[in-house]
Parts: sequence; C-alpha cells; structure tokens
Amino acid sequence: MGVSVDAASVDDSCIACGKRLPERVLICPSCGALNTRRAHGESYTKTMRLPMSTLIVHGDSPEAFVENVGHYLRAGQRLIYSRNRWIAGGVISIIVLSIFVVVLLYAFFVTASPGFAVWSVLLGGFLAFSVYVFWWSLTPPRPTETQERIPSLRP
Repeated sequence: MGVSVDAASVDDSCIACGKRLPERVLICPSCGALNTRRAHGESYTKTMRLPMSTLIVHGDSPEAFVENVGHYLRAGQRLIYSRNRWIAGGVISIIVLSIFVVVLLYAFFVTASPGFAVWSVLLGGFLAFSVYVFWWSLTPPRPTETQERIPSLRP
C-alpha cells in the first residue's frame, strides 16, 4: 500500500520555499523538500517535539505514516515509517524493555545490590515514556475549541 497523493489546488505551495507545486508532486522541483501535507490528504496530523527530534503522525487510515524529523546533530534527516511498521516496532521495543526491567528487578531482589535497583528504575521510567509516546501516536487528536463549536471542522 502506498501513500495517496492529493491533486494540487490553486493555492497549493511548497512548505519550505513557498513556490507553486505542480499537480501530484510530493517533492518540490525548486528546493527538493518533501511536501508531506499533500501526502496524507484529509486526515489529521499530530506533532510531538522531543529533545532530539520531532515526531509527526499523519492520519489514522491504513495508509497513515509516522515521520521522525531530526534536530541538532540529525538536522535535516527525516525517517518515515508506515503505520504497520511503527506498531510492530513499538510493540517489540516495549516487550524488550519490559523484559529488561523485570530481569533487573529480579536481580535486585536476589542480590540486594542497589545498582540493579537504579538501573531498573531508570529503564522503568524510559519504558513508561515509551508506552506513553506509543499510545499518543495511535490515538486521534482532541478537537480544538473551534472544532467543538463547529463539528464540520473536525478531521
């Protein structure tokens, strides 16, 4: 399954340079920017700013995808994951982190070494944050105040 591309409207322009885009083109011929606004169509977009990157979720349909845009040392890098790959990777990473936390907690109770407790708390905090980001990426956004008042504006 690919990503559907919307036809260009009269005022459709590049998100980077602002020049007019030809019909059914995702990459701007002038500056080379990937115009993801056109790729996801009528579905919603959610953004979460993390310390080293920005996570952008495009839509909730089977053609939806997740972008990870880098900052600082990864500036300009853009990783795009399909929804299925994002879900598979999230589930696998949560399972692996959970196993690490359980093994470290078991090691702490068996040996009573405070080092195991520290690592299990650190990895447990990272696990909780990972579960939150994964849950956030799979839920639709809350409607804004304007969308609450005017239901036709909802995604």
